[in-house]
Amino acid sequence: MQYDSQANLPSSSSVRPIAHCYICNKYTYFKAERRLHNRTHLRGLITLQEAEQDTRDIAELQAEIAQMQAQRLIIEADTDNGIERLDTVSKTIKAATHCSDVLCCVVL
Repeated sequence: MQYDSQANLPSSSSVRPIAHCYICNKYTYFKAERRLHNRTHLRGLITLQEAEQDTRDIAELQAEIAQMQAQRLIIEADTDNGIERLDTVSKTIKAATHCSDVLCCVVL
């Protein structure tokens, strides 16, 4: 995930942090990421069981990211369809109006 260098925020403004670490002043954006981050402050040694949990947490984090990307693609597709429908309506209105400039006859 790309982070804004000044505020430690993701580049995408649609993602909101779920937790803030007062120790290192960083934000976490996913449950799995928060667990991994908290664990780094609690202890320096990681047992085999914790390493397995970290692997599961990383997989969960990747699944959350994939889900968010899929939702973004759906929103983008809906937006594109809406623009295409608006363009079709504009052309129809343009054909039915007396002037050649669609924007002077269509209130958006």
